[in-house]
Amino acid sequence: MFVLLRHAQALEKRSWTRPDAERPLSARGEEQALKLVDSLSVLLLVRIITSPTRRCHQTVDPLAGHLGIAVEEDVVLGPDTDVHRLTGFLDDPGCEAALLCTHGETLTALFAQWQSDEQVRLPVPVQRGGKNATEKSGAWVVDERNGRLDVRYLPPPVLQPEVMP
Repeated sequence: MFVLLRHAQALEKRSWTRPDAERPLSARGEEQALKLVDSLSVLLLVRIITSPTRRCHQTVDPLAGHLGIAVEEDVVLGPDTDVHRLTGFLDDPGCEAALLCTHGETLTALFAQWQSDEQVRLPVPVQRGGKNATEKSGAWVVDERNGRLDVRYLPPPVLQPEVMP
């Protein structure tokens, strides 16, 4: 079993003028990251591996602190990864009981590859209307059963509605 997590809500790309890898979570994303502790700490995780981006680190830091697990990073979880390299990485026994924090486009490419290899049937479409179906701070629990991948979606934590000024 391993968990694939899409990072929490970050600041808007359009308003960010520095390198994208440095783009942090928004206030809402910080709240999502804190709430993930409740929903993910029950999964008996032993490793947390993240994309090198700041927003991914910020998403997993509260959970890592709660569990007492050091956060590792790997470029294979980055937004521009080679999907074949990523599938090889996920096949490694070292990913057992790991949480892997990545990006929407990475998850979309991975699921498309898995589906083309007929390894997995997803409970929801990978894309809806051209948009990624994995919501920010949404996660997938992945188990291997009889040579096929069984996936279960964990929706983002419930937050208070945003109040517009």
